Amino acid sequence: MQNRLFLIIFLALAISVPGAAQEEAVRPMLSQKAMTMQRIGLTDITVTYHRPGVKGRAIWGKLVPYNELWRAGANEATTISFSDNVTINGHRLKAGTYSFFVRPTKTNWQIIFNSNAKQWGTYFLDKSKNVLTFSVTPYSIPHQEWLLYDFTDLAMNSAKLELRWDNLAIHFTIRVNTKKKMEEVNEAYVLKASEQLAGAALTYLEHHENLKTALADINRAIAIHASFENWNIKAKILGELKRYKEAIRAADTALKIQKKEKNAYTNMEAWQLSRLKKIWAKAR
Repeated sequence: MQNRLFLIIFLALAISVPGAAQEEAVRPMLSQKAMTMQRIGLTDITVTYHRPGVKGRAIWGKLVPYNELWRAGANEATTISFSDNVTINGHRLKAGTYSFFVRPTKTNWQIIFNSNAKQWGTYFLDKSKNVLTFSVTPYSIPHQEWLLYDFTDLAMNSAKLELRWDNLAIHFTIRVNTKKKMEEVNEAYVLKASEQLAGAALTYLEHHENLKTALADINRAIAIHASFENWNIKAKILGELKRYKEAIRAADTALKIQKKEKNAYTNMEAWQLSRLKKIWAKAR
């Protein structure tokens, strides 16, 4: 009896208390969820929306009234995310996820990006969070039964994002800086290589072994990135090898760089390196 009572209480809690296994009710929706993602150069752009159908209804000026805000989809507000900063029809927009709205009229549509990405429809739109607003001109298309977002005119640095539904469509041009992104990615790979070489050299130093290999590794790391940390490791390796004159010269280089990289970590390391310099000077 006690076990049955415990089971009843457990099931009641599982039903009434939200948890990882019960985040939301699962049911089919009339306007089904869709996502379209496009990589332009090295920048990912993702549109998440729900797709209403025409179903024989009058859409523009009727189901979607003119001069009123529309969520550009159904159910939750449509969102568009950008992995990097972009330019949209000449307007800059920072990387991030935005809710997307339009205000259709017979002659032009107002486009709105809002920084609150999690909202239902247009009911609670905070205009103060609108980060980008501009207008585009709609144009006629063959019948499109289900709302569709599509990327067209793909190039290395740009693409058009098109919204198509019923007999109308709009689009705007998204531009990215692929060259700058490539430089950032390449620099990150290079710095990672420097960090791996320096990490290997430091491991050898801490274990007092393979010091010649450690010196070769740290020299390669310095060739990639001549940072205070890398020169600091080199000075200590040279000191461990009892090559004191070279160790002092390496320490001087490290301390010179440290003046430009000052922070709590480098300040402490610089103080310790200065003490080692005095020891090496006496040991020469």
